[in-house]
Amino acid sequence: MIPRQSVLQALTALSQSLQYAHDSGVDVWQFAIEHEVLREMGLTVSDIRWLIHKKFVIHRKEITAPGDPTRSFSRLSVTSITQDAAYVLTESGIKITQRLMNEEIAPPDLSSRELVSRPLPSGNRNCPTWSADHRELWYEERLVKRFRVPAQNQVLVLTVFEEESWPEFIDDPLPSDPKIDPRRRLQATVKSLNRCQAEGRIRFHTCGGDKIFWSSPGNE
Repeated sequence: MIPRQSVLQALTALSQSLQYAHDSGVDVWQFAIEHEVLREMGLTVSDIRWLIHKKFVIHRKEITAPGDPTRSFSRLSVTSITQDAAYVLTESGIKITQRLMNEEIAPPDLSSRELVSRPLPSGNRNCPTWSADHRELWYEERLVKRFRVPAQNQVLVLTVFEEESWPEFIDDPLPSDPKIDPRRRLQATVKSLNRCQAEGRIRFHTCGGDKIFWSSPGNE
């Protein structure tokens, strides 16, 4: 079962909160996400129950008093979903979130007239275009790739390239994590970027393990 988009977004947010906790050197519950925040992301109560019963998240009741130096919690039963609950990812939740972030989609269907062409700014016809709003990568008026599920590392790389007007290369933009080999992570991200492209119009590669380059095979 592939979760709804709102659930995937919530898992991504929960994963980010864990990273903040680890980076800050505090207990993960200090960055637990509140029930109302998940609801604002579009999660239904059934979505939340599914996450709990799949053991992707655990939840507790927040009992922090005004002025307390740290957040405090008490345990909740599996069936108890309260407005003052807060949530963190479990080990299983971390694994499923990482898998979904790196999961690839099938190449886009270019038979649809809607997808065949999209005008690019005249000054950027030899550079790709990354549309964060549409989650689409375009090159020379052709759709190269569309993301339908979270792919945090790939999206970050494309966002930085777009912000810097697609230079020949960028430095590794992925956040540091003492538990992850940055070179292997960047190499895995590059492989994911190169997979499932329509026509393989753009290729990404690393150099020295700390930079990522892009090129068009047809122009090499």
